[in-house]
Amino acid sequence: MRPDFTFARFFPTSGCAEALEVARSFAASSPGAPQLLLLHGPPGVGKTHLLHAIVHAVRAENASIRVACTTAVGLTERLLDAIRSDTVSDFRRLSGPADVLVIDDLHVLARKPATQAEFGLTLNAWLQSGLRIACAAGCRPGRIRALTGPLRALSSALLVAMRRPTSRGMRRILLSMANAPESKWPAEMLDTVIGQCGSDVRTAIGMMTRLRFEQSVRSGAFR
Repeated sequence: MRPDFTFARFFPTSGCAEALEVARSFAASSPGAPQLLLLHGPPGVGKTHLLHAIVHAVRAENASIRVACTTAVGLTERLLDAIRSDTVSDFRRLSGPADVLVIDDLHVLARKPATQAEFGLTLNAWLQSGLRIACAAGCRPGRIRALTGPLRALSSALLVAMRRPTSRGMRRILLSMANAPESKWPAEMLDTVIGQCGSDVRTAIGMMTRLRFEQSVRSGAFR
């Protein structure tokens, strides 16, 4: 888990304010919080950051809570193994040694409706057993409709959209990072980065890191 991906380090914008609020509620198991939370949106809006933040917050709140983290690819491999060995029922009954399950990258199931349907049945079985699930998909719910359709019908599940920040929001995010003591990103990088990366925060951070490294090389910091 990324130690810096915490709620405190997440910069809220208008496009992700609801997701941040619901993620905090899920992590604290607050009254009215969903049992299953699915964050969806384009790359670079902070979905993975919030999943990591949920894990950190849950563990900080109660060290005895068991948290398992995986990706859709890893879970698909386990599900396919269960299908091949005719042990799907057992797989669905045994969610593993966890109280909270975090699943990233559900968008890899796009164009695989049969796998999505099996995923949906499995998640529903785990929810009935009391497991709490937080997951993320880097696409619109319609791309994985065979999975998200049944989830929408569950009162215990909540799908929350995360949108790209505006140019103003991007500037505020990057300025906050540029001013962080461990970052030391020159503010003059901002216009170049925003102009080339648009509203993709993840790509912008990668570009700023690269520019900072190149600047350090030119200044002789690595000689």
